[in-house]
Amino acid sequence: PERNSGVSRTEFARGAPGAGVPHGLRTLTVGGCTTNATRQRRSAGASHSTAARGGLPDAMNSALTFGLGAFTSIFAIVDPFAALPVFLALTGRETDGRRRAIALRAAMTVFVVLAVFATCGQLLFRFFGISVAGCKSAGGIRVMGVARDMMGAKHSSTKTTPGEEEEAAAKEDVGLIPVGIPLLSGPGAIASAMLLAARADTLPEKGALYLAL
Repeated sequence: PERNSGVSRTEFARGAPGAGVPHGLRTLTVGGCTTNATRQRRSAGASHSTAARGGLPDAMNSALTFGLGAFTSIFAIVDPFAALPVFLALTGRETDGRRRAIALRAAMTVFVVLAVFATCGQLLFRFFGISVAGCKSAGGIRVMGVARDMMGAKHSSTKTTPGEEEEAAAKEDVGLIPVGIPLLSGPGAIASAMLLAARADTLPEKGALYLAL
């Protein structure tokens, strides 16, 4: 085709107005590059819908990764296996059904405590003027102390003290105190829940955090 200033005459042959070809289907060649307005619009729409479809798996992937990390962190700090000897000692005279009821009450206590602090953690930070970085430092020191006790096969004093265990032995129901608080949901677990909640940016990540709890 003959060109004049980079514009092809095929524009008039294929899509000139009034030639029976819809205006939206005209082909214009500028500088040797052919563009089609209708195809561009369709291509842009297809790309947008593909991005929209691809965004959901990405968000779910991020939430799944965050949830697994949160579960691993919380489980390691709560450490229910380390609390098992204390639980058996406090419920040694109870029946199996009674023990199951106490264990269920303790598990519900842990979930409620950690969920409340995860939800209201930012409000508490603002109320007391504590920054997230400061909480990370204090929480890291506390978790480091718990890890040191675990490496030495010692019962952490941040969970219960011998005096608290003796007092708890005289109680009829130990599911709330001291098993639920502070044996399982101690300072380290609470600090971790608050910091994880501060890191959860999207709604799927927040949902994954509560599932992990």
